[in-house]
Amino acid sequence: MNTMTLNITGMRSKKQNNDKSNSSPEKWVYVIIVALVVGFGAYGYFKAKQWMRHFVIEQYEKPITDYTITKKYVDDHKPKSHRGYNSDDEHEKEPDYYMEVWYQGKDYKLKISEFAYRHNVNLYYDKEADEVFEEGEAETYLLFTILIGILIIIVIVIELIRWLIKSRKKKSRAKPK
Repeated sequence: MNTMTLNITGMRSKKQNNDKSNSSPEKWVYVIIVALVVGFGAYGYFKAKQWMRHFVIEQYEKPITDYTITKKYVDDHKPKSHRGYNSDDEHEKEPDYYMEVWYQGKDYKLKISEFAYRHNVNLYYDKEADEVFEEGEAETYLLFTILIGILIIIVIVIELIRWLIKSRKKKSRAKPK
């Protein structure tokens, strides 16, 4: 009878060790997910704060007029050398448009839309960040950031509810009847 008790006890401790070893990688996955969520959340918060400031500037301030466009150019992402060049690469990437502006004795480089590259658009100045920006960019980016934030919050709430349900099921199974 004693050997049977030892075997059962030994089996329980082996099972508990296996459960701990199996849950350890799972814990690291959760730690990595939490770190990514916190990192992207912090980045999103500061970018949303910037875009909100730009949106307010567009709503309540007049566009700047005393600037000079010093340069407009396109970065089409074509490689400089022909070694390893694949003609399919140029179709995969959309070109980026840039404009350099001289305003209040400083040179500002800003990434602009294709429309701004081809036409004149209003520019605004953000005193807090000391930057010039194109009209309309803030509203689009802010809306996109808010939608992504809502999606992330929904996923987090669903996962927390799922985790709560699992833990309650484990507790109800563990209670002796």
